[in-house]
Amino acid sequence: MKKLFSNIIILGLLAAAISVFVSWFFPIYWGDNIQLTKINHYKQKPNQYNALFFGGSLEYRHVSPEIIKSELAKKQIYLNGFNFGVDSHNFIQAITEADYVYDHYKNDSLKYIFVSLSTEAYLSYQNLHTNKLICWMKASTIDKLLSVLYYQTDHLAFRLFCARGYLMSWGENAFNFGKLKDKIKYLKIKNDIDTISLGKNLDGFVPLELNEKGQVANPETEISKYVLMVSTIEYKKRADSANWFNDTIFKTYFDANLHAKDKDVDYLYSLCDNMIKKYAAKGIKVIFYLPARVPFGYTQQMTVYKRLPEENKFDLANPIKYPEFYETKYGFDNFHLNKAGAELYSYQFAKELEKLIAPSP
Repeated sequence: MKKLFSNIIILGLLAAAISVFVSWFFPIYWGDNIQLTKINHYKQKPNQYNALFFGGSLEYRHVSPEIIKSELAKKQIYLNGFNFGVDSHNFIQAITEADYVYDHYKNDSLKYIFVSLSTEAYLSYQNLHTNKLICWMKASTIDKLLSVLYYQTDHLAFRLFCARGYLMSWGENAFNFGKLKDKIKYLKIKNDIDTISLGKNLDGFVPLELNEKGQVANPETEISKYVLMVSTIEYKKRADSANWFNDTIFKTYFDANLHAKDKDVDYLYSLCDNMIKKYAAKGIKVIFYLPARVPFGYTQQMTVYKRLPEENKFDLANPIKYPEFYETKYGFDNFHLNKAGAELYSYQFAKELEKLIAPSP
């Protein structure tokens, strides 16, 4: 009996080792169809882009590279960008993806990398046990996520919830718990391109809007379709919901007493600082920006933002400077702008870049 248990343990360890070994060869986006599409499109001709945008839905749904390109061209500034934003991606995923894209797809034209200072390391419970989240959970990503969570000032219970979710997702990815079939499926579709996720200009920008049936246009998953429909209905129905959200934005943006202490964001700031220096040595300028409508407010972000060099940052979140970004008529739900709002947002994005980018020779 003792020998039997020993053999079972050895076989279990061997199976786990093989599983981890196999997972090593899958890219960070194997379970994210939107990211798969964007990577496959970009890698065909990376040199056509001299700017890349990274972030979550606040970038994917709000930042139009075409509008920015058009507006900057009027000032003799050439910027042809691609939007790598993906719904639910947080800051750690954004910087991890930026490094992945740079390291894997040579682009001698790349001059600018824009990264959103949105949600730091928050976990959306809707994404638990989904391939979309699990595929990102590598050892290096987990290390950054847990380090940021450790220093955040949120309630301990919430931080533990996020940490638990990320660790479970890492285990699911590393040991292929119920995911082997999905990884095999990825191998069959790994070169596919779904143009819906690229937008009409094929630049990665897809605004949120309702179609003629009152449904969310171009939802990526049934989960996002449900969440967006419910939040949109409530947003249009209840003005107090929008007001509550805007009050949170105002408080966390302007009230210095609610901002994190420098020591609480030292690690988060070091990630930004290291990224700026790393790419500057390669002739690439990294620019971080505060986006409007960050779901959890600006408690951590404001402290990090204030410490960044002036030439490497700009702010689109200020509710006084940009009150239109918080108006109901430009909102799709509490967290997102509608198509008209996204277009307005992109015009202002371009104006901010005029101050940071020199005219093309």
